[in-house]
Amino acid sequence: MSHIFTGNHVARPTINLGGTTSNSSSNQPSDIIKRAIQQREERDALRRKNAAAHRIQIFYKSRQDAAHTRNKLRAQFDQLVAAPIVDPPTLILATRLIALFFVDANSADLKRAGAWCRAVIGTVPGAAGAFTFAALSGVRTES
Repeated sequence: MSHIFTGNHVARPTINLGGTTSNSSSNQPSDIIKRAIQQREERDALRRKNAAAHRIQIFYKSRQDAAHTRNKLRAQFDQLVAAPIVDPPTLILATRLIALFFVDANSADLKRAGAWCRAVIGTVPGAAGAFTFAALSGVRTES
Protein backbone atom coordinates (compact mmCIF):
# COMPACT_ATOMS: atom_id res chain seq x y z
CA MET A 1 0.00 0.00 0.00
CA SER A 2 1.06 3.43 -0.76
CA HIS A 3 1.27 6.20 1.80
CA ILE A 4 -1.38 8.10 -0.10
CA PHE A 5 -4.08 5.66 0.92
CA THR A 6 -2.91 4.98 4.50
CA GLY A 7 -2.19 8.49 5.45
CA ASN A 8 1.41 7.62 6.41
CA HIS A 9 3.81 9.98 4.66
CA VAL A 10 6.94 7.90 5.53
CA ALA A 11 7.59 4.92 3.29
CA ARG A 12 8.19 1.65 5.04
CA PRO A 13 11.64 0.16 4.60
CA THR A 14 11.86 -2.94 2.43
CA ILE A 15 12.75 -6.11 4.25
CA ASN A 16 14.96 -8.69 2.56
CA LEU A 17 14.02 -12.16 3.73
CA GLY A 18 17.00 -13.77 1.92
CA GLY A 19 19.27 -13.62 4.98
CA THR A 20 21.68 -11.01 3.69
CA THR A 21 21.48 -7.30 3.97
CA SER A 22 21.23 -5.17 0.89
CA ASN A 23 24.08 -2.90 1.99
CA SER A 24 26.47 -5.85 2.39
CA SER A 25 29.62 -5.25 0.36
CA SER A 26 30.16 -8.95 -0.44
CA ASN A 27 27.47 -8.95 -3.12
CA GLN A 28 28.58 -5.81 -4.89
CA PRO A 29 29.89 -6.42 -8.42
CA SER A 30 33.18 -4.63 -7.69
CA ASP A 31 33.79 -6.88 -4.66
CA ILE A 32 33.03 -9.99 -6.67
CA ILE A 33 35.56 -8.88 -9.28
CA LYS A 34 38.16 -8.11 -6.58
CA ARG A 35 37.62 -11.54 -5.05
CA ALA A 36 37.98 -13.22 -8.45
CA ILE A 37 41.22 -11.33 -9.13
CA GLN A 38 42.58 -12.26 -5.71
CA GLN A 39 41.73 -15.93 -6.21
CA ARG A 40 43.35 -15.88 -9.66
CA GLU A 41 46.53 -14.33 -8.17
CA GLU A 42 46.58 -16.98 -5.42
CA ARG A 43 46.27 -19.77 -8.00
CA ASP A 44 49.04 -18.18 -10.08
CA ALA A 45 51.30 -17.87 -7.02
CA LEU A 46 50.67 -21.51 -6.14
CA ARG A 47 51.44 -22.55 -9.72
CA ARG A 48 54.73 -20.60 -9.68
CA LYS A 49 55.65 -22.07 -6.29
CA ASN A 50 55.01 -25.62 -7.54
CA ALA A 51 57.01 -24.95 -10.71
CA ALA A 52 59.96 -23.64 -8.67
CA ALA A 53 59.83 -26.66 -6.37
CA HIS A 54 59.76 -28.95 -9.41
CA ARG A 55 62.85 -27.24 -10.87
CA ILE A 56 64.71 -27.65 -7.57
CA GLN A 57 63.77 -31.33 -7.41
CA ILE A 58 64.95 -31.90 -10.98
CA PHE A 59 68.26 -30.16 -10.25
CA TYR A 60 68.81 -32.16 -7.06
CA LYS A 61 67.98 -35.46 -8.76
CA SER A 62 70.29 -34.70 -11.69
CA ARG A 63 73.16 -33.93 -9.28
CA GLN A 64 72.52 -37.22 -7.47
CA ASP A 65 72.49 -39.11 -10.77
CA ALA A 66 75.71 -37.41 -11.86
CA ALA A 67 77.44 -38.34 -8.59
CA HIS A 68 76.25 -41.93 -8.94
CA THR A 69 77.56 -42.09 -12.51
CA ARG A 70 80.92 -40.60 -11.47
CA ASN A 71 81.23 -43.25 -8.75
CA LYS A 72 80.56 -45.99 -11.33
CA LEU A 73 83.22 -44.50 -13.61
CA ARG A 74 85.68 -44.35 -10.70
CA ALA A 75 85.09 -48.02 -9.93
CA GLN A 76 85.65 -48.94 -13.57
CA PHE A 77 88.83 -46.84 -13.66
CA ASP A 78 90.12 -48.50 -10.48
CA GLN A 79 89.64 -51.94 -12.06
CA LEU A 80 91.47 -50.92 -15.24
CA VAL A 81 94.47 -49.34 -13.52
CA ALA A 82 94.78 -52.08 -10.89
CA ALA A 83 96.16 -54.49 -13.49
CA PRO A 84 99.95 -54.94 -13.28
CA ILE A 85 100.39 -54.30 -17.02
CA VAL A 86 98.11 -51.83 -18.76
CA ASP A 87 97.89 -52.16 -22.54
CA PRO A 88 97.41 -49.02 -24.70
CA PRO A 89 93.66 -49.50 -25.45
CA THR A 90 92.98 -49.94 -21.74
CA LEU A 91 95.08 -46.86 -21.00
CA ILE A 92 93.08 -44.85 -23.53
CA LEU A 93 89.84 -45.97 -21.87
CA ALA A 94 91.26 -45.09 -18.45
CA THR A 95 92.25 -41.66 -19.77
CA ARG A 96 88.71 -41.05 -21.00
CA LEU A 97 87.26 -42.20 -17.69
CA ILE A 98 89.48 -39.96 -15.56
CA ALA A 99 88.64 -37.02 -17.82
CA LEU A 100 84.94 -37.62 -17.12
CA PHE A 101 84.96 -38.04 -13.34
CA PHE A 102 88.02 -36.13 -12.08
CA VAL A 103 87.34 -33.50 -9.43
CA ASP A 104 90.44 -31.79 -8.07
CA ALA A 105 88.83 -31.23 -4.66
CA ASN A 106 88.49 -35.00 -4.22
CA SER A 107 91.69 -36.41 -2.66
CA ALA A 108 90.86 -39.93 -3.89
CA ASP A 109 90.70 -38.55 -7.44
CA LEU A 110 94.16 -37.05 -6.98
CA LYS A 111 95.42 -40.50 -5.98
CA ARG A 112 93.71 -41.95 -9.05
CA ALA A 113 95.49 -39.35 -11.20
CA GLY A 114 98.77 -40.53 -9.69
CA ALA A 115 97.85 -44.14 -10.50
CA TRP A 116 97.02 -43.05 -14.06
CA CYS A 117 100.43 -41.33 -14.34
CA ARG A 118 102.17 -44.50 -13.10
CA ALA A 119 100.21 -46.52 -15.67
CA VAL A 120 101.23 -44.14 -18.46
CA ILE A 121 104.87 -44.21 -17.39
CA GLY A 122 104.77 -47.98 -17.15
CA THR A 123 103.66 -48.25 -20.78
CA VAL A 124 106.51 -46.09 -22.09
CA PRO A 125 109.12 -48.40 -23.65
CA GLY A 126 112.46 -48.23 -21.90
CA ALA A 127 111.08 -46.60 -18.77
CA ALA A 128 112.04 -48.73 -15.82
CA GLY A 129 109.83 -46.95 -13.36
CA ALA A 130 112.13 -43.95 -13.09
CA PHE A 131 110.40 -40.86 -14.35
CA THR A 132 112.35 -37.90 -15.60
CA PHE A 133 111.22 -34.76 -17.28
CA ALA A 134 113.52 -35.48 -20.18
CA ALA A 135 111.76 -38.76 -20.86
CA LEU A 136 108.40 -37.02 -20.83
CA SER A 137 109.42 -34.21 -23.15
CA GLY A 138 111.11 -36.54 -25.64
CA VAL A 139 114.58 -35.13 -25.05
CA ARG A 140 117.21 -37.83 -25.26
CA THR A 141 119.91 -37.89 -22.71
CA GLU A 142 123.10 -39.58 -23.73
CA SER A 143 124.91 -41.67 -21.19
